[in-house]
Amino acid sequence: MVSTINPSSAFSRRSALTWLLALNGLMFLILRVIAAAGVVTGHDGWGDAAVSAVSLPHSVGDILAKPWTAVTYMFTQYEPLHLMFNMLWLAWFGILVQLTLGNRRMIAFYGAGGLAGAAAYLICCAFTASFAPSAGLAGSSAAVISVATAIAVIEPDRRIGLIFLGSVRLKWVTAIMIFISVLLFSGYNAGTDAAHLGGALAGVGCGLMVRLRRRRRVYVPRPFVPAAKTGAEAVVMSDTETLDMLLDKIRRSGFNSLDSDERQTLFNLSQRLKNTDS
Repeated sequence: MVSTINPSSAFSRRSALTWLLALNGLMFLILRVIAAAGVVTGHDGWGDAAVSAVSLPHSVGDILAKPWTAVTYMFTQYEPLHLMFNMLWLAWFGILVQLTLGNRRMIAFYGAGGLAGAAAYLICCAFTASFAPSAGLAGSSAAVISVATAIAVIEPDRRIGLIFLGSVRLKWVTAIMIFISVLLFSGYNAGTDAAHLGGALAGVGCGLMVRLRRRRRVYVPRPFVPAAKTGAEAVVMSDTETLDMLLDKIRRSGFNSLDSDERQTLFNLSQRLKNTDS
């Protein structure tokens, strides 16, 4: 698997995944500090007011008064368990996106899921009369689900190791994640369920776009080590073609099928493309 090459590079200072994790953690700390300061000074409502200021309102009219909430809500967690589960999912699936596709796709998948989740939430609130008027949406779940769904659509048969279960295809792991998020953690709230499903749909769309772009790049696989020149110049493969060929080999036969030269080339290409995206 690609993550076997150098997984630590997915959490470098230039990594989009690192910054997404850091922003979620920073927002959590800011909200907790404000709430603690309110308790100390006798203003118990500070915590709720702070969360409300960065949460997505339930109506379009309210969002026009607080347009920043369309972005801030997808980085907002107030409960420790909410933060922990979302960040674990993000780190787990995000490392696959980061190492395989780079910074721009990592940000695109996360942002698309967050915005789609917000849209789905607003639509649900508009058509659900019993929805609590004071409710707001906060949490990165829709964005994280988008990241997980996108990489599962791109590489559905990729296998990852799970404790007690062994090697499991990525598509089944993602399906279980969505099931847990929708039915176990938020089944009591139709708006939150809609946001999670919106994130999943965004992930499917992002994943299909990547797959379509890959299929359009039609090329004839060449030997990894080009043959000696025969009068004409030898054909030099581009970085993208070389990377695609190596990834295809990994998908067919696993990472261990690469020889030492191919592994070094794959590592060099991943570093080069990562730096380019940065």
